[in-house]
Amino acid sequence: MYTGNISVRYARALHSFAKENKEETQVYNEMLMLLHQMKAVVALVNSLNSPIISLSKKAMLLETACGIDVSNSTSRFIKLVLSQKREDMLRYICLQYIDMYRKEKHILPITLTLAQPIDAETSERIKKLIRIKTHDEVEFTVVIDPKQIGGFILDTDGYRLDASVLSQLDSIRSQLIRQNL
Repeated sequence: MYTGNISVRYARALHSFAKENKEETQVYNEMLMLLHQMKAVVALVNSLNSPIISLSKKAMLLETACGIDVSNSTSRFIKLVLSQKREDMLRYICLQYIDMYRKEKHILPITLTLAQPIDAETSERIKKLIRIKTHDEVEFTVVIDPKQIGGFILDTDGYRLDASVLSQLDSIRSQLIRQNL
């Protein structure tokens, strides 16, 4: 079966179950945490794929990766995924759930990449401006990348506004190379 279909079905089931239990926000935060842990800790993914580790230990690992006080919905969902031997799909299921939750709650994830940190007031002004333009709640992440030299890169929902000094220098460089050929 197609990976996308499986992950969407499981994510939809988790979303409706969490909604019934009024835990969808907590499950959303747990899926964010689990996804972050799966990216950061390679040993977690290796443990999930290992046939030697028992299902109960895998469930304990996943619940620990989700945070301190795991919701009933997440706990039962983890057990379901493990019993169906779909642990290899967990990352995709998390991504699908996060996407569903954001669409339902009108949350727009924004990543702003800068060369230097900005103050809280500037950050709030940017959030407010985006909120007014999009009519969505903004989930704002600031990434500091000294290689950018100056300017900013704004990433959101598949779109990128690159106003960084580095990209402008690269553009000038490529124009000069084309002219000299």
